[in-house]
Amino acid sequence: MSEDTTPTELTEHLGKFLRHCVVDEGFACPLYVTAAASNGSAYIVAYWPGEGGLKPEVVASRIEDNGFKLPIALVVVGANAEAAYMRIEQGEPTITMLN
Repeated sequence: MSEDTTPTELTEHLGKFLRHCVVDEGFACPLYVTAAASNGSAYIVAYWPGEGGLKPEVVASRIEDNGFKLPIALVVVGANAEAAYMRIEQGEPTITMLN
């Protein structure tokens, strides 16, 4: 992955992260995801159960002209205060369960 992350790459990593949190760790919905990149790009998205999966609702966002620049930190918090952290940098992302 290059230093500038494409929206597709970020979406793929986020999808894997959300699946891990819901399927493997049992996080309850709604989920709140915060992403912050090293260049100041950031967003907060709430994910609610919907037909065929999770339905995203953007709570807040600030996207710089060059998108999300590595490294990127993502935090997922579930309805029961479950939490996980993912760091995306060149190579494979790392996931840390916070509780």
